[in-house]
Amino acid sequence: MRDIVKPLVKESQNTPLSLDYIRSLVFKVGAVGILCLPFPKLGDRQLLFRDTSLRTNVEADGDPVSAILDMSMGFNLGPDFSEPAANWNIANAGPATIEGEYLNWAGSSGSDYISSYCGTVEPDKVYEVEVDVTRYVGGDIHFRLLTGALTPMNVNSTGVFKTIVRSGTGSFTAIYDFGAADMTFRVNYVRLLEGNHLIQDDLDKRTTYRTDGIRHWLEFDGIDDVLNSGDVFTYQQGMSVAIGFRFQEVGDSATRALAGFAAGTSYTRLSIRTSIGRSVFQVRTGTAEVISPVADGFSAGDFVAAIGRQDENTVSISTSINGGGEIGDSLVQTEPESSVSCPFEIGNSYGHAHDVFFILGLVGNISDGELPLVSKYINTLMGV
Repeated sequence: MRDIVKPLVKESQNTPLSLDYIRSLVFKVGAVGILCLPFPKLGDRQLLFRDTSLRTNVEADGDPVSAILDMSMGFNLGPDFSEPAANWNIANAGPATIEGEYLNWAGSSGSDYISSYCGTVEPDKVYEVEVDVTRYVGGDIHFRLLTGALTPMNVNSTGVFKTIVRSGTGSFTAIYDFGAADMTFRVNYVRLLEGNHLIQDDLDKRTTYRTDGIRHWLEFDGIDDVLNSGDVFTYQQGMSVAIGFRFQEVGDSATRALAGFAAGTSYTRLSIRTSIGRSVFQVRTGTAEVISPVADGFSAGDFVAAIGRQDENTVSISTSINGGGEIGDSLVQTEPESSVSCPFEIGNSYGHAHDVFFILGLVGNISDGELPLVSKYINTLMGV
């Protein structure tokens, strides 16, 4: 198991059943969606965070999860919003001077700050900030975007440092002194970390990271745990959802959402759901509903790779249970969908606890040729 799983998470490996291969297969140029693996870290990129400001990393089994980064865009970075040091406002910085491209901050008071270090960024987005430190005596610097939470850079020497900063919804952007910062640095860039990241701002509704040392998953309690992308997608005909999960608990007989696209009060929905002994793919617009069932069931503890697809004429689901043969079903869809903004959600499955190993949502269709490869990759992650 270990030899099979470890190569799958190497960013450089573009071979069948590698993460890069599956991503390039499904997310072709221009494709929109979401792709998440519940690994705390992938290479040098942190994926899971305990808090919504992305300040505290998930590291150990049992840590709560407030955010997981989307990998569908390959962690592309957007344009640079940083401003040269000559444009910074250092009126409130204490003992600080601009020296060419760098700021020399020498033993500030602990409450000083520098503003205007970057241009206008978008609210409620995730950015990567990089600094170059050429002189270091002590302290640290914290970054704020649009009155968002203060995020530490964790500077402890000279060198290049990076951090992830989630912007707020206010108007103030600054670099704060922390611990009497005594260093010389410049901001190399402030760039949008592209992706449709899943976040839970309500701390009571966070999921939990779990691992057995080989596999990694998110544990949803079946009550109110949920992660949400925000209304960044447009609901339309031709969408797909793929998840890998372990069915942990049998609840009531009604089908409940596990993962999918859901649009506001109209209840326009495209999702993979679970019920006693089966998974289903559901399409709903207003009060009109189409459900594609899988007749063969599964039991508590079973590993399920489920891929639901919708095109102009049909809805269908392909399910593999415990790595066994594919079970599929489809039926004609007659109700058109509404083109409305919607989020991608996972969790909130009322009465059904699940362990989730793989998350994918695509505005588009996973093709017949891609389906078995995606299913096999999910099963490999789950170790079945």
